[in-house]
Amino acid sequence: MQTQDPQADLAELHRTRRAALQRWDDLAAGRCTLAEAQQAARDAGQSEADVAVASQLFAPMDDAMEAGVIAAIDRAAPPSVRVVQPEVARWRRP
Repeated sequence: MQTQDPQADLAELHRTRRAALQRWDDLAAGRCTLAEAQQAARDAGQSEADVAVASQLFAPMDDAMEAGVIAAIDRAAPPSVRVVQPEVARWRRP
């Protein structure tokens, strides 16, 4: 959509692209389907190649893939490194 106002055109383009990126984040979090994210990306003007790459990058990890990533991190860490879970903060803001 082009108007006589270049700033309005840029603002609309920015909103459209931002919405497409938000849909990829939604896909990663499981809040939308792959088809919805892909359509939002196409509507924002992303090429089919970009849509295909983003589809793979933003796809949610299944349990097996997540376990594989954690195992790879554990194998890569030197033996002297120990992961410690922090305790819940006990202080409160005054």
